[in-house]
Amino acid sequence: MSPEAAEGKPIALILWRKKENGEDDLAVFKGVLTQEDGIYHLDREAGFDRVIKEAWLQRIDAVPAELKEVLLDCDFQLSLNLSELDEVGGLESFGFSWPVSAA
Repeated sequence: MSPEAAEGKPIALILWRKKENGEDDLAVFKGVLTQEDGIYHLDREAGFDRVIKEAWLQRIDAVPAELKEVLLDCDFQLSLNLSELDEVGGLESFGFSWPVSAA
């Protein structure tokens, strides 16, 4: 899917990581995909504006209807391994903190 289709629309950033026990863990963050001078950003209400690497753009996909509520009512999704954010400053540079597990 082209990133132009998702521009200006809500996007769920799905981040994956491995827990110490080897199980998968994920967190979902909501933002809006914007573009300025050919560079895409994830704008968030908190004022953070972070670059979405060009290599990640091809991974943007529409959210299936059955996952819309789980993915924070976003229209599009981008799934990344948490370690990929290290290339652009890490989780904190996006203004995120990993949610505390209820379990």
